[in-house]
Amino acid sequence: MKKKCFTPQDMGKLRYLSAVTVSRDGRRAACVCSRGDEESGAFFSHLLLADLEKGTIEPLFPGENRIRFEQPQFDLDGALYYLSDRSGLSQLYRLQPETGAEVRLSTARHGVTRYSLSADGRTAAIEMNLWPEEIKAGSAFSLMTDAEQRAWEEDLEYRPYEITDLTYKMDEWHGMRHGEMPHIARIDLRTGSQTLLTPDGPEACWPCLSPDGERVAFYGYPHTGAFGRQPELFLCEKDGSGLRQLTDNQGVYVDGFPLFSPSGEELLFVSMPETVDGSVILLPAAIHLENGEIRRLMEETEDAVCHGINPPAGNRTEYGTARRPFCLSGNGETFYFVSSFQGRGQIYLKSLSRPAEPAAVVIPGETVIREFGLSENGTLVYLMSSLKHPPELFVRRPGDSASLKLTEVNVWLNEYELPDTEEFWIPTRDGKARLQVWLMHPAGQKPGEKYPSVLYVRGGPPATYNADYWHEFHALACAGVAVIYTNPRGSLGYGKAFCAGSIAWKQEAMDDLLSAVDACVERGMIDPRRLGITGGSYGGYMTNKLIGRTKVFAAAVSQRCLVNPATSYGTGDMGFVSSRPSDPGFSMLEYLEDRARGNPLTYIDNIKIPLLLLHGYQDYRCSFEQAEQMFIAMRDRNPEVPVRLVMFPGENHGIDRTGKLYHQVQHLQELCTWFQKHLGGEERKNGKETA
Repeated sequence: MKKKCFTPQDMGKLRYLSAVTVSRDGRRAACVCSRGDEESGAFFSHLLLADLEKGTIEPLFPGENRIRFEQPQFDLDGALYYLSDRSGLSQLYRLQPETGAEVRLSTARHGVTRYSLSADGRTAAIEMNLWPEEIKAGSAFSLMTDAEQRAWEEDLEYRPYEITDLTYKMDEWHGMRHGEMPHIARIDLRTGSQTLLTPDGPEACWPCLSPDGERVAFYGYPHTGAFGRQPELFLCEKDGSGLRQLTDNQGVYVDGFPLFSPSGEELLFVSMPETVDGSVILLPAAIHLENGEIRRLMEETEDAVCHGINPPAGNRTEYGTARRPFCLSGNGETFYFVSSFQGRGQIYLKSLSRPAEPAAVVIPGETVIREFGLSENGTLVYLMSSLKHPPELFVRRPGDSASLKLTEVNVWLNEYELPDTEEFWIPTRDGKARLQVWLMHPAGQKPGEKYPSVLYVRGGPPATYNADYWHEFHALACAGVAVIYTNPRGSLGYGKAFCAGSIAWKQEAMDDLLSAVDACVERGMIDPRRLGITGGSYGGYMTNKLIGRTKVFAAAVSQRCLVNPATSYGTGDMGFVSSRPSDPGFSMLEYLEDRARGNPLTYIDNIKIPLLLLHGYQDYRCSFEQAEQMFIAMRDRNPEVPVRLVMFPGENHGIDRTGKLYHQVQHLQELCTWFQKHLGGEERKNGKETA
């Protein structure tokens, strides 16, 4: 039987697993399974509960649809906690798996964003958004009636935005806040009492409770000006008293909840330290809560088997909130974490009692492990994906020689043709490094025929491609287009020397991308006259740059792109992050001139190939005006060249991962159709020469 081909319309069939967790005794596991709704565009989810002793898994509340669940977690006695909007707002619930008895634990006025439990299971800390007048009125835990909700929404609609600080908007907020701030509250799980802990404190998020529930740690944003989005760690007592800032400009990086050591003496977190060579790395660290001493749990030079902790992934079909990327063993002596190294995502361990010993792989394999949970008896549950399949849930129990696969949520893909992917390494043009290259073959490939191909440049630049599942690659391959992708220098996962000196913005990164194209063409099945290029964010910037400086490509799709760094100053949420004019003798003119150097827009007269621009209108990372500038310049200077700008209303920078389902489908359809149209059988004469 002939197999089907994946198309953009098939995205509605995808199921996304996330937030895997395991009970302390290793008997049960749970995770969230999300899906997109084609009519509304929204994403809904349900909980999966696994019996690890029997090796079975079943959905909780199977008859309920159009509900969202997040962040499942077991307490000391095996009760399951989670966030759900079953009552209209996302609130914290507790379920007894044996009896099915469920209790709602919170009445946050606008719902709960995140939560954590104390190790003794007596206390929960929640994050919630509040407006100043609600704190003053003492209504943080008073749910609104329908009439009150309508009146509040109407008042908010007519209320102007008040802007006082430099860092006043973020892409994650879909622009500007409307007066609300995240705050931390505590719930006594025995009495049900709810207490606001940060009524007068800084913006507070990602709360974590000490093992005995007596103290709460969280991230706050105490700085103003250009450093306004630099997080710091804070600590307070369980009643909110004794609030103190623990860190100050130590490179704290928010990558999940912080974590108390079992003794409660230290707090573990992720940092992005400043390095002498300008390389980028995420490292685990711990701060002693009494003397304030900070120690790294790994060093930046430890890059023989992994490169830091959990680098952002560039090709990952995902939805939902992931767990923190690290945890401790029950005795606190071993640090477990996920990381990517040379295109593989794996679970590692690092001994804290013997820090000289290097990190070691816990579960090796030619796959990508995205997140995991660890029980006190050593049972590991994890989400693992591959080049051909989205992640499924696996368990590895102590003493087992192999893992057991618990789910098959995307079994429908077995009826589809899953393109083959070659993986190989090549030297860089300057001989200073090696590049890992992937080439996904087109579906239905026939021996001896040559095919169009697309170089897909990932975002970042401090990110990485892995041997992971990315449905956009599959859709292009099923449209008859081969896909080339690689990690140019500046990528994470290859050691500190590979990403040093801001090399991602320099000629070396461009050369690396072109070298990957050359190597794939040399393999014989790619038509060098029908090469395309695409990418989003940094990938969109590099797309604009390469089509302006080379004659390699016959068509391009630039997604949520950056094109003019000079005018991106003061727009989006990168403009102010990049400024920081603290050096003596700083000249704004020189600064803007520096941002204008190498501007892809200045090469617009060289671009003579069909160009499609895809951009969300509420993109506050690479503002929509960046796509507008590219479009206007092309129409003005190259009116004979096919160019098209497709704007997606209401979508931010994450449109291809978190956007409304129907927008994600249309976004991918535009991408595939453009390359099918302009890289089809048409003869192209543009060879490879530098403009």
